[in-house]
Amino acid sequence: RARNKRNWERFLTRFRGSDAFRTFIQLNGMASMGFCAPQPVLAAELRSKGVVVDSFVCYRFVEGRPAELGDADKILNVLRALHERGYIRSDAQLANFLMRGDSVVFIDFRLKKPLFLPKLQQAREVDRFLRSCPESRYLLSPKEASSAWLWLASRLEEISFGMRNLKRRIRARRKGKCRER
Repeated sequence: RARNKRNWERFLTRFRGSDAFRTFIQLNGMASMGFCAPQPVLAAELRSKGVVVDSFVCYRFVEGRPAELGDADKILNVLRALHERGYIRSDAQLANFLMRGDSVVFIDFRLKKPLFLPKLQQAREVDRFLRSCPESRYLLSPKEASSAWLWLASRLEEISFGMRNLKRRIRARRKGKCRER
């Protein structure tokens, strides 16, 4: 629902399917590539004047446990395998993976095939994962750890987080001043 309320997201649905349909397709895509992800069952959307105003996707419940620090090696391995196929997932953090036995299950993701600087985008994804569990940095190969792409990705993520925090502080100040009036 949150996506369907954003003006930009609504505008984009004039040219593409809803977030629910894209999620449905991405879940099927993960399965076809041999990765574990929830099995999609149904997706639907409601359009008004050519724009998606509501949508949903249903998928089967996945039995499993939340990923933990001890699972970081398995998660990094499936991320590498996904990258070898030319894809990235968004928001690669420890909390967005489940463990079903020894299998890593992708949850809460957007599957993307980067066309512009794919190595940088893959490195940014690895950096985001490492930020969610910094203790797993030692699991990188020497080549990965010393990669210029990872170094650049880390700097870009620092800038991104800095900008995000700055925006939050500005919004908080504005709200504070509005309350004073």
